[in-house]
Parts: sequence; structure tokens; C-alpha cells
Amino acid sequence: MKKIRAIWQTATTFEKLTLILSVAYMLFPLDFLPEAVFGPFGIFDDATALGVFVWTIRGVIKRIKENEDAARNATSVPSSPPSQRQPALEPKR
Repeated sequence: MKKIRAIWQTATTFEKLTLILSVAYMLFPLDFLPEAVFGPFGIFDDATALGVFVWTIRGVIKRIKENEDAARNATSVPSSPPSQRQPALEPKR
């Protein structure tokens, strides 16, 4: 449930609208291309709505991961092992 909430809170208004409309279209009993008339081609519109839904969710999840990585990298201090550190330069006399 936390992941669904994070996705919903991170999604833009356009992404939220896309998610709502794609789910509504898949659940709505009337189709743009009804299976009774177009046979197997009638599934194309439902598959497209499902594809748009999945594509939108994947985009939001990718953005969440990028934000988490950026936050993690911003708080961590890079350190190198002592063998890779540069020796301090002594001033010339």
C-alpha cells in the first residue's frame, strides 16, 4: 500500500488523469472496438489502455528511484581507501 501511495503522490496531474482514464476504459463495458464486431482485433483497444497504464506506472517508479538515488548520493560523502589518496605536496624551498 505504501508503494501505491508513493506512486500516486509522485505522479503529476497528467499522469494521474492517464491512470484513471486507462483503468476506467478497461472497466467500462462499452469498447471503441467491440470484440463481438472486430473479433480478435477488438482486444487491441483494451491492450492499448493496459499498455498506457503500465508505461505510466513505470515512468513514475523510475522517477521515484532516481529521486531516491539523488537523495542518497547527496547525503553520502565519497571516501577513497588510504592507498588511493594523493600524498600531501610539500612546499618548495
